[in-house]
Amino acid sequence: MSVYPKRKTKIRTRRSRFIIVHEGRETEKEYILHVKMLLGIERKCHIETHHAKHTSIESMIEKMTQLQDSPEQDDQLWIILDRDGGNRVSEQFSALRRWEQSRENNRVALSNPRFEYWLLLHVLDNPSASKSKEGNSYIEEKIPGYTKNLSRCKQVFSLDAIRKAVARAAQQGYPTCQDIEKAGSGMGELVQLFMAVN
Repeated sequence: MSVYPKRKTKIRTRRSRFIIVHEGRETEKEYILHVKMLLGIERKCHIETHHAKHTSIESMIEKMTQLQDSPEQDDQLWIILDRDGGNRVSEQFSALRRWEQSRENNRVALSNPRFEYWLLLHVLDNPSASKSKEGNSYIEEKIPGYTKNLSRCKQVFSLDAIRKAVARAAQQGYPTCQDIEKAGSGMGELVQLFMAVN
């Protein structure tokens, strides 16, 4: 019989994993990193953000297919993109809908008209979709310091503002691959999942 006490072995739990392919080069990635830091979930989950080489729907699906390899059952795979009404016709969303339906945790965060609509939900109950589509002047008026680089306006996206944006997005309802003309943003669903990480 050993005189030494047995060492306790630590059971390592697997961290939640999010693999995200986003359309924009900077804004989406900066926003996600900001939220991750603000929520303090850096060590609690693994979040990968990737920009597809091209912003076509086909290119984003292809990029995700390369990245996902063999995902665990609970891995969250998200594609973040804009409606881009003039550039994308409804038929192009059929492949995206098929990808989303091919696995339970394959998700799409669609923003109509664009990602900035989600940012506006942090400061407005009901942003104007048509003004959001027109250009950055409306967004810059509502979010002082806004540029595609969020460094000058990160203080706008406080924890309280994020909670309000999630609630406002849910109340409006989310555009989907089947309802692409609905104004709103599916980012609320993704951020809600980040907030649920414990």
